[in-house]
Amino acid sequence: HMAMTAKRRNKLRQLAEEIPVPEVFGDAEGDTLLIGWGSTFGPIHDAVKLARERGEKIAAIHLRHLHPLPNGLEKIFAQFNRVVVVEMNDQGVYGFGQLATILRARYCEPKIESVTKTDGLTYRVREILEAVFNRSFSRNGQSGNGASTKTTAVPSTATATARAEAQVSTARDHAGDSTPQRPETYEAVLPSKDQGSTA
Repeated sequence: HMAMTAKRRNKLRQLAEEIPVPEVFGDAEGDTLLIGWGSTFGPIHDAVKLARERGEKIAAIHLRHLHPLPNGLEKIFAQFNRVVVVEMNDQGVYGFGQLATILRARYCEPKIESVTKTDGLTYRVREILEAVFNRSFSRNGQSGNGASTKTTAVPSTATATARAEAQVSTARDHAGDSTPQRPETYEAVLPSKDQGSTA
């Protein structure tokens, strides 16, 4: 059994060496690196384009292989001040999505942050940017109060987690308000005997 598990482990290590390192989209180095996988590809790339138009030093990579992870990711991470994983799943007990949790464990890198959601809807570009930079973004380059969107403020992981929890709480409240109430009896939704068909 030990020999077989060692053989499989070595195969995974060899595979990790053969998997190509993801291409960096955007700045080769800078303030923020976005990481995505699966359906977040398009929204993340559009978010990078818009943020760079606003003067942000930002880039993105898209992972296609998660087990094993390709070798060399740590060299990309080292070029950025923040690494933010944007993914479509729950933030879990510890405030990080599944991929962010794997990356933090694999690379022991505390600057890896997490943006998550579970409402079943595709990420919007502005939704990603506002979660990452903790401020409003619009196509005309103005924030919600009319000021320029350029800022150097960087939210902490705790701030991002608290904001996400507040959004989840609000979403649950809205869902509760709009959920149809179940009738007390089936007679409430069925026609009475006196209202039968006259045909």
